Amino acid sequence: MATRPVQGVRPIPVLGLGYRTVGIAISLLAIWVAATIAAIYSPDMITGSNHEHMQLAMFVVWPVAAVATGMVLLAAGVSRHAIESAGAWAVYALLTTLAWCGAAIASVFVSPMVTGTDPTTIPIASIVAPIFAMLVTAYASIYVAGAGSDS
Repeated sequence: MATRPVQGVRPIPVLGLGYRTVGIAISLLAIWVAATIAAIYSPDMITGSNHEHMQLAMFVVWPVAAVATGMVLLAAGVSRHAIESAGAWAVYALLTTLAWCGAAIASVFVSPMVTGTDPTTIPIASIVAPIFAMLVTAYASIYVAGAGSDS
């Protein structure tokens, strides 16, 4: 699915920057703010007879956010077309922002799973939500890298 520029309409740079730059900046900001919120405020995994706390989100969200950042930067480098399409970069920024804000909200507010007679709590959403957001970022990166190409 490729987007095409409207004939006779030049893209207007936003604040002296191109649409690509603004879309990438919004995406990266959303990824790292959401990752920070998820890492700090997610519930801990509590296990053992002494109820040891382990911040499981800290171990998962940082590498996943780093991979998502690489995908965003790869999409910015691959999609080098003569005309930047505002629509493709707006969709890209919106998708990544919604995915990562949803991941942060799910990581923080979804209740953890409690098992056993000596309760072990496992915050499943803190593991699954950032991975899902990374997959949405990957698909959006594929979309925006191919947008504007004549195929």
